[in-house]
Amino acid sequence: MALSVFDLFSVGIGPSSSHTVGPMRAAA
Repeated sequence: MALSVFDLFSVGIGPSSSHTVGPMRAAA
């Protein structure tokens, strides 16, 4: 659930956030 919320938030911020989602998913 948390990942989904972060994913949407990242998309809203911009493509730069996409890079942050990569490592975050790996950590999860």
